[in-house]
Formats: sequence, structure tokens, C-alpha cells
Amino acid sequence: MSVITESAKILMVGGDEVILGTSAAHMGFKYTLDVQLADSATEALKKLVSQDYEAIVLVHREPYFDGIEFTKRVRELGNQTPIIVYSSDRKEESILRALGNGANFY
Repeated sequence: MSVITESAKILMVGGDEVILGTSAAHMGFKYTLDVQLADSATEALKKLVSQDYEAIVLVHREPYFDGIEFTKRVRELGNQTPIIVYSSDRKEESILRALGNGANFY
């Protein structure tokens, strides 16, 4: 059995441990995850200015948290960190809007 020596720093915005586990599965469990939590878009944007992350995992929960607008803002700042958006909204329009504003996975 090999020992995992690489660590991926992940910013989790508005999510929980269940979503984090699903995200880790999408990433293929290739890394030990160093997860930093942010409860709001404002807090997450502050963290993004001061630190680098391998991925951003966020939960799109309107009206409490608009993950698509957050994604748009991150891209406007020039940040190209991969973004994974989780949402119960499966409408094609919502998916296309998220991807069109810079999300990498929905």
C-alpha cells in the first residue's frame, strides 16, 4: 500500500462533509484533502485573495447563496481555480448558466 504524500487545498463554500466526500470521489481520491470552510461568498472571496487552492467546491442554494454569481465574481477577479458546483436544480438553463459563468463541473 502506498502512502499519499500530496495534499490538495480545497475551499468549501456553503457545503458540508457529505458534499466534500462526493467531491473527493470526483477527484479520484488522489490527494489528502486540506479543506478550508467558508460560510459566505464574502468570506470565500477574502480567502481566495490571500491563499491558493487546487479546487473550490460550492453549494448553489438560492436565495441564501448564489453559487453562480460567486463563480462569476471569482472569474472576474482572474482566478482560474477549478470550481465544482453542487445544486438540486437540474434544469438545463441553470447548468448552462453555471458553466457559462466559469464553473468546471455542475
